[in-house]
Amino acid sequence: MRKLFCIIMLLAISICSIATPLNVQANELQYSSSENDNYVVTHITDKDEIRQYLEDMGEEYDPNLLEVYRFQSESENDDTIINQYNNTRGIFTNEYYIKNKAVNIITDVNKILKQYNRPAGKVSISETITISNIYNLSGKVTVEILESQLGFNITESKSFKVTWSNTYSHPITIEIYPIYEMTTGVVWEDDVFDDDLIGYFNVKRAIGDDIRVYAQY
Repeated sequence: MRKLFCIIMLLAISICSIATPLNVQANELQYSSSENDNYVVTHITDKDEIRQYLEDMGEEYDPNLLEVYRFQSESENDDTIINQYNNTRGIFTNEYYIKNKAVNIITDVNKILKQYNRPAGKVSISETITISNIYNLSGKVTVEILESQLGFNITESKSFKVTWSNTYSHPITIEIYPIYEMTTGVVWEDDVFDDDLIGYFNVKRAIGDDIRVYAQY
């Protein structure tokens, strides 16, 4: 069964999980971030939905995956947010613009932020996870130019705190992966006679994490 909630000005979230064939008892999971973002929270325990989730992520199905908790902040990269960002930092630049802009949400399963191996019984975790933005710039694209066009700090890190308490009848492994909003495009300079190519960019903005619980048989 899948539960989806939109929480505004989130400070903490408590979720009760559904019993699984491994006799998972009711748990308490609290989640908060270093910023008061709007979050979408997804909890998946149904095997068919887990299979579909992994397929959507481009991953193979793993029958040992018991449940997924996904915490993802909502994107607010519209013109208003960009203008507010520039105004608060005294940036006034209209001479640049972005072509071929593409935005995708990805989970980096090749980067395990934290991994826990726990025996059967009660599992308690209290951890602060820090995820840094990642960016690659080419040509004459600078951090200031790109931030003025995207409306956020591409060099920052964000911290998320997870407090977990649950009971399992088998040993488990918990793995936490970063979720990024990946933006790519080409920066151009607006010229009176002929626009100039400034360069290309790729930015991965930390927006949440993907927590997976695996059974150890």
